Amino acid sequence: MQYVVDCNVAVKWVYAEPGHALAREFLDRSIAREIDLIAPDLLYTEMASLLSKKHRRGVITAEQARTSFSYIQNAGLRIYETAPRVHARCSYP
Repeated sequence: MQYVVDCNVAVKWVYAEPGHALAREFLDRSIAREIDLIAPDLLYTEMASLLSKKHRRGVITAEQARTSFSYIQNAGLRIYETAPRVHARCSYP
């Protein structure tokens, strides 16, 4: 079974926010190859923005932001490029 992951789920893999346990369960099941987690390539842009905001607010250090971003990048998600799909959908004769 496939599940689409967005930034709101991925951030819970690295920070104990509400929903953390459920989000981690999905990640653990993906690592065990019980499910397939997929995400649009925009996930990385969204995560960078979210982590930057946490850093500016003093919630996390720059090192924690870098470590968290790296963790998300290496979480084994299947990433889909959005630009070709958007372009194909917006091509009108």
